[in-house]
Amino acid sequence: MPHKHTPMMPPFPSLRLPERWQIPVLAVAGVGALAATTMAAAAGFTAVIAQTFYIPIILAVVWYRWRGLAVVAAITAAYIPILGWFTGFASPAFPEAVARAAVMIAVAMVLAALSSHVSALARDYPGIFQHAGDGYIIVDQQSLAVLDLNRTAAEMIGFAPSEVVGRSLVSLFADPATAEGTAEALKAGQDLDVLEAALTMRGGGVRWVRIVSGSLPEDRVVCTLLDISRQKEDERTMRALARLAGESPDPVLRIGPGGQILYANEAAMAVIGAEAPGEKSEARAALSRAAAEATATGDQVELEVRVGNGTFLITVVPIEGEDYVNLYGKDITGIKAAETAIRLNEQRLEALRGLDRMYDAPLKAITDYALSCAISMTGSEHGYFAFLDPEERTLTMQSWSDRAMAVCRVENPQNTYILAETGLWGEPVRQRHRVILNDYAAPSPLKKGTPPGHPAIRRFLSVPVFEGERIVAVAGVINKAAPYDEDDARQFSLLMTGMWGLVRRKRYSDDLKRSEALYRTIFEATGAATMILDGDGMIVHANARFRHFGYDPADIVGRSAWTSVFDGPMHNAGWQYHQIHRIEREKVPVYEGQVLDADGKVRDALVTAAMIPETDLSVVSVMDITPLKEAEREIAVKNRELAALAEVSAITSSLLPIPERLDAALAKVLNLMDFETGAIYLFEGKGDVGVRVSQRWPADMEAPYEIKRLAVPSEPRYSSDRPEGVPPHIRERFASYASIPLKVGDEISGTLNMATRREHVFTTGEREFLETSGRAIGGAVLRARFSEDLERANADANLYLDIMTHDINNANTVAVGYCGLLLPRLAGKEHLMAKKVLAGIRQSIEIIMNVSTYRSLSQRATRVEPVPLDAAIRSEIARFSELDIRYAGTDAVVMADDLLTEVFTNLIGNAGKFGGPEVTVWIAVVKEDDRVAVTVADNGPGIPDDQKENVFGRFVRNAPRVSGKGLGLWICRMLAERYGGSIAAGDRVPGSPGEGAAITLVLRRAGD
Repeated sequence: MPHKHTPMMPPFPSLRLPERWQIPVLAVAGVGALAATTMAAAAGFTAVIAQTFYIPIILAVVWYRWRGLAVVAAITAAYIPILGWFTGFASPAFPEAVARAAVMIAVAMVLAALSSHVSALARDYPGIFQHAGDGYIIVDQQSLAVLDLNRTAAEMIGFAPSEVVGRSLVSLFADPATAEGTAEALKAGQDLDVLEAALTMRGGGVRWVRIVSGSLPEDRVVCTLLDISRQKEDERTMRALARLAGESPDPVLRIGPGGQILYANEAAMAVIGAEAPGEKSEARAALSRAAAEATATGDQVELEVRVGNGTFLITVVPIEGEDYVNLYGKDITGIKAAETAIRLNEQRLEALRGLDRMYDAPLKAITDYALSCAISMTGSEHGYFAFLDPEERTLTMQSWSDRAMAVCRVENPQNTYILAETGLWGEPVRQRHRVILNDYAAPSPLKKGTPPGHPAIRRFLSVPVFEGERIVAVAGVINKAAPYDEDDARQFSLLMTGMWGLVRRKRYSDDLKRSEALYRTIFEATGAATMILDGDGMIVHANARFRHFGYDPADIVGRSAWTSVFDGPMHNAGWQYHQIHRIEREKVPVYEGQVLDADGKVRDALVTAAMIPETDLSVVSVMDITPLKEAEREIAVKNRELAALAEVSAITSSLLPIPERLDAALAKVLNLMDFETGAIYLFEGKGDVGVRVSQRWPADMEAPYEIKRLAVPSEPRYSSDRPEGVPPHIRERFASYASIPLKVGDEISGTLNMATRREHVFTTGEREFLETSGRAIGGAVLRARFSEDLERANADANLYLDIMTHDINNANTVAVGYCGLLLPRLAGKEHLMAKKVLAGIRQSIEIIMNVSTYRSLSQRATRVEPVPLDAAIRSEIARFSELDIRYAGTDAVVMADDLLTEVFTNLIGNAGKFGGPEVTVWIAVVKEDDRVAVTVADNGPGIPDDQKENVFGRFVRNAPRVSGKGLGLWICRMLAERYGGSIAAGDRVPGSPGEGAAITLVLRRAGD
C-alpha cells in the first residue's frame, strides 16, 4: 500500500501558508508596497521606500516560482510610473528607479530559479526516502518518539508506518538492556557507530538489524537500519556446524604426521582413550597405521576396530594439500551382532533341514546329529543331551559328543542321574530357564563339582527342552572360546526344540505301529468272522475266522460282500441294513440272516455291524449259528429267532478333519509371501493326484470351484523356472505360481500351491522358506494322520471288544440256554451232537472272558488290596460243580483285586478240560512268611517237561487234541505278576508228568 508522506523539510518553511491564503496575502503585500511608495514619492523620498517591494516579489516567486515573475513585472511596471510622476521623468531619481526595478526583476528571477530547484528536491525526497534499500527512522532526540520512517524500516518489523509513528523508539527493541543503552546514547547526542540489536516484530518474532545514527537539524536524529537476520542465521548455522563434529555420537578424529591426534570428539575418545590401556592402545596403533597408509596412497582406507564389546568401522579420508587425515567412525556393533545372528540362524536352519532328512534314522543317530550341530553352531568343545522323566526326577543321558567321550577319563560313568542330587546339570530344570556360567572357576552355589577324569569346564551353557509346559529333556555345551550370550542360548534352544519335534513324530509313529499290532491281535483273536466294509460294501479286510465258512481271507478282500458272503437269501436285507446303519450312525444293529459259504451252502448267521468313527468304513461280524438255528427249528414252539442284541455306546470322536487344520498354515504362508491365492491338496490313497482341502481366493475374482483335483509334483515347481508346469486355470488369471510338495523324508502327503497376479521371481531365500514350510506342513499332516490313525485303531480295538464281549456273549448266553433246553429231549447221536455244540459255545464264552480280562488289565491301573483267599476259591469251585474238587479251606488274606477269581477259573477250567469229566482236582494253600502259595493239582494227563516253561505264553496249548485259544494261563501269569507274585507249572507227583499237573500260584500275604 503506497505511503503518503509529508516532506520532511519544505523550501522556505517560514513562508509556508495554505494555498487559500497565498493570493490574499500577496495582494495585500503588493498593494501595501505600492501605497507606501506613492506616499513616500509624494513626500520626496525615493530610495528607502522601494525596499518594500521585495516582500511581494519574494512571496510571488517562492510560492509560484516562474509564474510569480508576472506579479514582479506588474509591480515594477507600476513602480516606475509612480516615481516618474512624482519626481519627474527627467529627474536624476528616475534613472535610479529604473535601475532599482531592474535589480528587483533580476533578484526575482534568481529567487524563482532557486525555488524551482528546491521544489524539485522536495518532490524527489519522499521517493528516495521511501524506496531506499536500507531502513530509515527519524526520531525526536529528546523524547525518542518516531517522527517518520520509510517503508523498508516498517517492513523489517512487520508494521505499517502509521502504526509506528508516534511510538517510542525504545519500545521497538526486544532486549530492554539494549533499548536503555541506545536511549541514553541518543539523548546525549552520541552517534551510534555500529549497533546490532533485535527488534520486536508484529508476530512476536525478532529481526536482527545493524543501526547507524546521525544528527539532523531541529534536534532530530536519523537512524539507518541494515537487516542482518540472514547473517545471524548463518552465524548460528556455522556455530551448529562447528558443534556437529563435537556432538556427533560417532567418532571423528584428525591425525597429523607421526600419528599425532590433532582433534578427537567425545565419541572418538572412547576409541583412543586411555581407560583400558592394553586394548585401546592397540586400536590407536591400528588407526595410526591406517592414517599413514591413506596419506601415502592418497586413497581412502577402511578398517574395523574392536573396543570392549563394541566394533567400529573407521573411514580414513586424506585431505588434498594437507599433511593430516580425517577419520570418521561408525558404531557397527549392532550390525555385527545381526550378522552373527543371521549366521547362527542359517546354521540352525541347515541343521533342522538335516534333521528332517533323518526321519527314519534311529533315535540315537538323531540326537547325536543335533548335538554335533549345536556344538558347531555355538563354537563349543563338548556337549550332552539327556531325557527327563515325566515326573521330572531323573535325567537319562542320551548322547555325549564324540570328542567328550574321547577325552573323558571318568571310571564307570553313570548314565542315569537323580535330579535332586545333580548340581549345575539340573539347574535348567529347577530354574525352568537357560543357565549360562562364563567363569566356571569362580565360586557358585549352583556347582557340585565334577568326578575325577571329567573334561575341564571353563564356560557352561545348558537349556531345557519344553513340550508345552513340561520339560522333556536337557541339553548342554561347554568351553566356547568366547563367553556364551543370549544369542547362543536362543539358537541352541531353538535347535533342540526342533530336534524334539522330530523325536516326538517318531514316537507317534512307533505308538501307531504298536496300536496296529494290538488291533490285529484282537481282530484275529475274536471268535466271529469279522470284516471291514467300505461305503460301497467292498471288503477291505477280513480275519482268519472266515475259513470257517470256507473262504480264504486273502481271496475275499477286494470283493463285494453282497456278491460273496451276503449273496443269496440275505442279499436284499443285508444291503438295506447296511444303508440304514450308515444314516443312523450311533446305532449298532444286530440281525440274523442266511449267508453263503464258499461252497454255496446256506448257513444261518448272527450279524453285528458298527460304523468306524470319522470314516466311511464299517466293521461287520458274522457268527455261524447254523447248529443253534437247527436246534431252534426242532424245538419250533420255543423261539423262532434270536432276540436282537442291545445297542452299545458310541465311540468317542477322533480329532477334527485334517483340512480344517490347514487353513491357518495356508493363510500365514500367503500373507508372508504377499500372494493373493493359494490352495492345499492332500493325497487320498495312492496316486499322484491330490484333492483340494483348503483354498484362499481373491475377493474380486470368482473362484474356480470346478477344480477339485490337481497333479501333485514330486519336486517344487516355480513358474519362473517351468512356465509349462503351471495349471491352465492359474496361467489364465495369474502371472506367477509355485507348487510345493508336502514332503517328509521320501513321503509326499500333498502339495501347497500359490499364485499372484503380479510378476514375481522367487529368490533363493523364498524358495528355501516355501520348501521348508512344505516339509513343516507335511509333517503336521503326517502327525495329524498318525494321531487320527492311532485314535481310529484304538476305536476299532474297543469296538471289536465291545461287540465280542457284549453282543457275541449275549448270543452265546442264548445259545447255552437253548442247548440246555434241547439236551434232555435228545438221545443217541443227536444228544452227542448237541453236547458238542454246547462245548463249542462254552469255548467261545471262555475266549470272550479271557479277552475281557485282558482288556481290563490293559485299561486300568494296578491297585491291589487285601482279598480273602477262601471266598475267591470257593466262588469258582461252585461254578464247576460237575468236577470232583477237594479243598480244605484257608483263612489267608492276600494282596490282589477283583480279578483274582479269573486265575482260579482258568486253573480249575484247564484241569477239567484236559483231565476230562472223571478228573479229580486238589487245591492246597500254604502260608510261607509274607507269601501264600496256592497249588491247583489234578490227575489228568499232566504237562510234559519240555512244555512247562512255555505253557504260560500267549496262544500256547498244552495238548493238540483239545480245542482252545491258549489265553487262560497267559492271563494267569499276567495277574500273578500284577499282584507282585508268580506262577509256575509242575507235576502232581514229582518226576512223573503223566500222573497229573500241579500249578502253583504264589501271592503276597496281606499284613495283619
